[in-house]
Amino acid sequence: MSHSAAQPGRPSHDDGDARPGTYAGRQHPVAALVLIALGIGVFAGLVGSAPWVATGMVLPVQNLWAFQTMPEDMPVALLPLSQYMAIRIVGLMVTGGLVAALGLRWWAPARHWTAVGWAAAGLLLVQVAAAVQSFSVLGDGLLMGSMGDLYFYGLLAGVVAAIAAAVVVLLAVRSRSKAVAALGIGLAAVPAGEWLFAWGEVFWESFALPPVVSMLGHWFPAVLAGLALAWCPPDRMGRAAVWVVDLALLWTVPVLFDAVAGALGTRVFRGDLALMQEYAAGSFTAALDSPGAVGTVVLAAALGVAGVLVRMVTRRTA
Repeated sequence: MSHSAAQPGRPSHDDGDARPGTYAGRQHPVAALVLIALGIGVFAGLVGSAPWVATGMVLPVQNLWAFQTMPEDMPVALLPLSQYMAIRIVGLMVTGGLVAALGLRWWAPARHWTAVGWAAAGLLLVQVAAAVQSFSVLGDGLLMGSMGDLYFYGLLAGVVAAIAAAVVVLLAVRSRSKAVAALGIGLAAVPAGEWLFAWGEVFWESFALPPVVSMLGHWFPAVLAGLALAWCPPDRMGRAAVWVVDLALLWTVPVLFDAVAGALGTRVFRGDLALMQEYAAGSFTAALDSPGAVGTVVLAAALGVAGVLVRMVTRRTA
């Protein structure tokens, strides 16, 4: 049955670039739809933060903390605010957006944008509340001054950007356009790998993580992006462009994350933004041709091509 002929009240998981007026899905009273969508957003936000919650949510030791405090005596914070955890925060936030979008795709309600809006509201409720609580705790104990202000507001800008990225991923992955949805998954792939890697620190110390944890965090984004490409065959110009962009993101974003993490985590820079930028740019350029960066692209492309071929064969023999 085509999408245009889908029966009202039944889920029609859009399998292409749907036009307005061609989408049909599960019918719900408005109140029920709002509650379900809001619940999906809240649940997704909690899933995104789950690795940090499972560690006990003790704020990382701060270089600019006003009081001498042992690591285990640091206050509880709903986000791991630290320059050393900047990429981790992106992973937690963006994965929440991805989970919300996938939940909406599975549910497929008829009132598409109403559900998306309320799911986004639920996601923002969790993530903004976590940010407010965490920055309140950080502000209470941080040694303020020029360095303290730079640190506090720099982290705040990063968290706001991460929340915005989570909403962008939610909107993209839940788009009715398969190309836009695949692009959204490509945007979320590397942060989702960081989220998966974060689970390792629930069970092991960060300096004693088993190699398999690092391997999962490294290769999972390639598998996720490859599955998205297999689902979105490059049979149109827009979809072919998505293949190029997703593979480019898979190649460059992990290198960028490593470069930024290195710049933020090097104490000798002491907030010197020019030196940090120079270091990050040099690290990024030097690592682009590393075997690890290229290998993930090759794996994702291979999975995408294999998936497209399998679908072609299946359709011909059906």
